[in-house]
Amino acid sequence: MAATANWPKKTSWFLERTVSSRLLGLSTSLCTFHFTLQAPDGKAFLLVWLLNSDSIIASVPEEDVRAEVAPPDLDSPSLRATRALKLLYITCSDASIQQKEIVSSWEVSAIGHPVVLPLKVCEELLQVIDDSNATLPVSMRCMRSYKVAYLRL
Repeated sequence: MAATANWPKKTSWFLERTVSSRLLGLSTSLCTFHFTLQAPDGKAFLLVWLLNSDSIIASVPEEDVRAEVAPPDLDSPSLRATRALKLLYITCSDASIQQKEIVSSWEVSAIGHPVVLPLKVCEELLQVIDDSNATLPVSMRCMRSYKVAYLRL
């Protein structure tokens, strides 16, 4: 029963690591930092701009954050630091007027290298990216018309 309860979290973690590794590999081999994540029908789902590939993020279990008034002990085994990609992104379907201009600009100019994924994977990846964005302070969640997120490597 416990293994079933952790299944979505484990698949999200696997998806995050797999896609971030693939984006890093493509950016290195193709020297491009713009990606258009597409469903198999060729329709753009998500525009991703790989900003930094050398970021490090730290994670603290939520219960530790709630329980402590003082800063967490840096030697605590519950603290984890990992390499991550910092990216900017726009969801193509929910774009505002200004974002729609960016989406059409990417499409017309063929700026983003296409990465085709099953629609379900695109949706799950968007959830992972949106969850990452939600953990950031409000002042760091957006950069111009793009949202900011981190994908762990």
